Amino acid sequence: MLNKRRGMRVVALLRTPEAKEAVDRALAGVAGIAAETTMGSLAAVGPALGGAQPPSLTLVDVDLDDDAEMNALAAMIAGGAGMVVVTSARASLPGMRRLMRLGITDLLPQPIQAPDVLSAVQAAIDAARGKIAGRGAAEGVAIGLLKAGGGAGTTTLAVQAACALGHGADPAGICVLDLDPQFGAAALHLDLPQRVSMLDLLADPERLDASMLRSSAARHKSGVDLLAAPPGVQRIDGVAPEDAAALVRIAREEYRLVLVDLPLAWTAWTRAALTACDAVAVVLRLDVPSVHHARRQLETLAEEGLDHIPVALIANRVER
Repeated sequence: MLNKRRGMRVVALLRTPEAKEAVDRALAGVAGIAAETTMGSLAAVGPALGGAQPPSLTLVDVDLDDDAEMNALAAMIAGGAGMVVVTSARASLPGMRRLMRLGITDLLPQPIQAPDVLSAVQAAIDAARGKIAGRGAAEGVAIGLLKAGGGAGTTTLAVQAACALGHGADPAGICVLDLDPQFGAAALHLDLPQRVSMLDLLADPERLDASMLRSSAARHKSGVDLLAAPPGVQRIDGVAPEDAAALVRIAREEYRLVLVDLPLAWTAWTRAALTACDAVAVVLRLDVPSVHHARRQLETLAEEGLDHIPVALIANRVER
């Protein structure tokens, strides 16, 4: 449920009547929020968006392939626009990389859905109150990846996404945490040695810090860092929940993007690791068993009290 904050001003610049109607409908009647929605392009509106005083949250529809719009977005953020949420009908990979470097607050998919709007506003409220687990403004983003059954290709997507997002940007700012102590295979995918594993790092949690994480991670030729899983099958219940959460938080403080590859099984420590993530991606195949398991993952997230974390469903191995 959306926490309310008196006097919160939300300004939205959208391109289509459908998007404007969706945002108006989502925020209508929410106590303590004054929403102002208009239609137009960011390149045309420019610095005038929001007026003299920056709003609490700005939602803007941006063409990620339009240099003029991306430059206008960069200027708006650099000018102290506060929290900026972007929505785009064409979320291309180069455009996503540029958004990550700009440091936007969130990205909403289209067509815009009311729950996504409310989640973005909730994140802005929490950030304004400083309630995101002590998180600072310079910290990165952690995304937990859940498998909808075996063979969904979750690890493949994690390592390929890390290498793709690191290309042409700052690859040293990206880390993959392979937290599957039994069947983790990220090191195999990246052809990296498994000298130090996540269990080795968590064996002495009092010494765990950003420096230890950096020195323990294996560096891929792309520049991406990997904290590997152990080379053999280990007990899955041998990790303390507080240590797993601390590992993700430290990684988020050290890197701008952390991809957390989790095991299929649910444990107390995997739940704790997810609480330290900013978003969850559930990876599935488009077949009946995988869709069934994806639904069970979503139900488990709700049962574990994690349904406040934004969730994305990723259908893998889909032919056009």
